[in-house]
Amino acid sequence: MSLTLSYLLILVIIKRQFNVSLLEFFAGAVLGLVLPYLDYFVYAFVTAPKDNVSVKALGEIRQRKIISALGTLYYDSGVIKDLIFHTIYFYITLVAFTFWVVTSSGSYFGRGLALAFTFHLFVIQLSDFMNFGTLSWLTKYNISLDRERKLWYLGGNFVLLFFLGLLG
Repeated sequence: MSLTLSYLLILVIIKRQFNVSLLEFFAGAVLGLVLPYLDYFVYAFVTAPKDNVSVKALGEIRQRKIISALGTLYYDSGVIKDLIFHTIYFYITLVAFTFWVVTSSGSYFGRGLALAFTFHLFVIQLSDFMNFGTLSWLTKYNISLDRERKLWYLGGNFVLLFFLGLLG
């Protein structure tokens, strides 16, 4: 989360947008930071409600332990394989949507939401690569890259997201 907020602060400083619209931008960014975690609840309620992790999390939700349920889903995410937002197809669609929002929308809230959501998903991919040496979003679909191509993929994504941020 802090890496995503740092990215957004750098964009604000470079673009010198120090006005009231900054509050709208960061309100959207906060929502954009939370949205990737919604995927775990979709998994528990819709995709696989009978999975062991889902049953445990749903029990915690019934006891009104929402944060604990999110922790259960998040920390057992290595077991969870069918997340919707954590796929390469969703990511490509989201990058295209982010481009559209940043270039076509006058809403600072929408720009903050789209940029934070997209960048946070990128950070999750980067974290997977740094911790496990894999890009699980690609290997799900039998896309195999050597280490150098994975670095090019991640570097290209970072540059793309940086320029998307400058467009808005």
